[in-house]
Amino acid sequence: MVPAFGATLKVVDINGNESTLTNLVPGDKVLVTSADGTQTTTYFIDIKTEVDRGDIASAISMVPNPSTGKVVVHGLAKGDRLRVLNPVGTVLFDVIAVSSAETISLDAQPAGIYLFVVSAGSQPLNIKKIMKK
Repeated sequence: MVPAFGATLKVVDINGNESTLTNLVPGDKVLVTSADGTQTTTYFIDIKTEVDRGDIASAISMVPNPSTGKVVVHGLAKGDRLRVLNPVGTVLFDVIAVSSAETISLDAQPAGIYLFVVSAGSQPLNIKKIMKK
């Protein structure tokens, strides 16, 4: 946000005091004062602190299912964690996404049901069972 020429902009806390924090916190506002000091406008900041899991879960897809070997996971965000567990719960793959799609090869694994878990930090986003033929 850039104020008009000569106007000033500052972040104020919930009580109207100028904030010296480097991060915005719930309740912070942006106060813009005109160059001549006669007018002010306050902008309220809406900070979302959680992710809408439903939207993310529906955006992630894993194909094909069933699979004969390779599974492509689509809809990832860079930094998402993808783990694949075998039928007894052993983690076979633990990958940090570097793109929106990652390919996992189950070629060396026997036929069975595998659990694919996508998470952002400690928050699970999507869990799917993939069958390998």
